[in-house]
Amino acid sequence: MLGRTVLTGMALTILIETVQLAIPGRFSTVQDVVMNTLGVAVGGGAVLLARRPRRG
Repeated sequence: MLGRTVLTGMALTILIETVQLAIPGRFSTVQDVVMNTLGVAVGGGAVLLARRPRRG
């Protein structure tokens, strides 16, 4: 499930960065794609950890 979430986040980021190429004054970088994808992965991992059953 996390893998699908990360792939979806990456695809959306690539789409947004591609659209920015057509907007004057905007710049699209690979670093944006990498950092946004990493953010999706970290956020998704945090959600999985928060939803784990707790012992005790």
